[in-house]
Amino acid sequence: MFRIGIVLFLLGLPGPQASADTLVEYARQHPLKLFTATRGSVMPNSIDQTNNLQEGDKALLLSGKGLTDIAGISKLTVEDGGKRQSIRSVKNIPDEIGMLENVIFLYYNHNRLRELPPSLADMDSLVGMYFTGNQFTEVPPFVFGMTRLKKLQFSENRIAVLPAEIGNLTELRHFNMAGNEIAVLPESVAKLTRLRVCDFSDNRLTSLPEAFGQVRIVNQLRVRNNPLTTLPAGFAEMRATIDVTGTKIDVASLPPGLRAKISTEKPPGSKEEDKIIVRPPVKPKQGKPSERRNQASILARLINQIGERASGDDPPLIRRTRSRALAERGILRAGGNDGLPSSTVNAACPAPGMTHSSRELARGA
Repeated sequence: MFRIGIVLFLLGLPGPQASADTLVEYARQHPLKLFTATRGSVMPNSIDQTNNLQEGDKALLLSGKGLTDIAGISKLTVEDGGKRQSIRSVKNIPDEIGMLENVIFLYYNHNRLRELPPSLADMDSLVGMYFTGNQFTEVPPFVFGMTRLKKLQFSENRIAVLPAEIGNLTELRHFNMAGNEIAVLPESVAKLTRLRVCDFSDNRLTSLPEAFGQVRIVNQLRVRNNPLTTLPAGFAEMRATIDVTGTKIDVASLPPGLRAKISTEKPPGSKEEDKIIVRPPVKPKQGKPSERRNQASILARLINQIGERASGDDPPLIRRTRSRALAERGILRAGGNDGLPSSTVNAACPAPGMTHSSRELARGA
């Protein structure tokens, strides 16, 4: 059985709503080219993910176009290998999205979605869905019946409850619910025994189910910026590292086995180089020391305003801003200083544990 590969990258970056177009309107003005994944190739942009692409997969890259819908996708004319042809002739895509039987991954990030068509459940080849930065207040119930899913991402939405039915998705390897308003995880998360990466950062969690500690996560568990004070003891037995940045956890007081798991990095060997087909664009080099010093100063002021430690009533925007600011500070400290003395970076970006008096000011501003 060979892999049928059409990957729809339908990411629309935030922007002025008045400039948004439908896919049909955009296609009338711009040629659409299919990107074919070949070993050693580089993704044309830095927005789209590359780790899901296999040799020969074809991706229609629609990121950052401000699209409001994908109506008419089956009637598009695209350029593939220098030849213009109907997208149907590439992989025989039918008219209705629920009948797109050869779509493997669906990305629809940073748009304004609040609901999904149940016909998604009829897409037999679909194993990954990404809906970061939309307006969902719940995971649509039919999703919990899509038991073949291996990757699911509803980060940066407005979801307050994760129902027990999440335990139905036992094939999940990648699960990302960061940047929502979840205060309690159901015991059924313990059924997600095949997880490789799991992210509950920037929510309102005060504890994690003890049973969740029996899940042997492979690469990383992220619980950044939650008001957590402790972790299930069972996590000491898993291979994965645990990122607790911005929580209330006193790492020094954790048992040695659990303390050894605390890290912002995945364990060595998490990425198998020989299996990487497409690579992201090379990141630009870091700026001059003066620019890095200015960046460190800006980060210090930002972190000082919003505070380092998570609070259960932090708005999602505050949680996401804190997470990104702390991550950037970590890069500065890790050696990307380009000649900037570490004492300068540490002074501009104070060490964890400092208290700040501006949290309430930032929250009420």
